[in-house]
Amino acid sequence: MEYWIPSTLGSMAAAIGTLIKIDTRTLRKTMGRYARMLVEIDLKQDMEKKIMLVRAGHQSFTKVEYDNLSAYCARCGIVGHSIASCSSDKGKHR
Repeated sequence: MEYWIPSTLGSMAAAIGTLIKIDTRTLRKTMGRYARMLVEIDLKQDMEKKIMLVRAGHQSFTKVEYDNLSAYCARCGIVGHSIASCSSDKGKHR
């Protein structure tokens, strides 16, 4: 449970973006083996699938899961639809 202190959770979040909020159940340590955080991410960048945790000379990797993601079109750069449903020519909306 040493990973569930706010400073450590903040470091985990920083590996993928900017921490906005830590879920109350995570702070109360009632989530079991999961930490839930609201993190602002740059959708133009590849999303991390795992992050490295380093504590007291020990390192390990942990899986990162994302939920409630908005659709993002890498073709035109607009949030709200995917490439499959993009009706623009490449970059037309910019």
